[in-house]
Amino acid sequence: MTYDTAVWKPGNDLRDPSAEFERRAAQSDDRYPHVRPPIAELLALADLLEAEFAEPRPWEDLRGSLDGDFLYLTMSHDRGWEVEQFMARQARALGLVVYSPMAGAFVAGPTG
Repeated sequence: MTYDTAVWKPGNDLRDPSAEFERRAAQSDDRYPHVRPPIAELLALADLLEAEFAEPRPWEDLRGSLDGDFLYLTMSHDRGWEVEQFMARQARALGLVVYSPMAGAFVAGPTG
């Protein structure tokens, strides 16, 4: 069992976060394995995650999951919530949003 979380740099897409997640996930799947170079904010988040979570890492492939301004991270179920909450604490300062596909809602949105 896994735990999934998505992170992205928002544009004018915040009215329906579930639809925006679906759009971004589909685009990322279509580009695989030709993903876009990650933006600086997602690289900074990846650095923070790697510094915070020691081996064994609770995710499958952090750096390989970065796609432009979008990250869809698959983690172990037992630590996924912990990683998601850490990302939520970092998101606003980095100008990112954190979305839970299971809840269909932002964990950390543009205002909190």
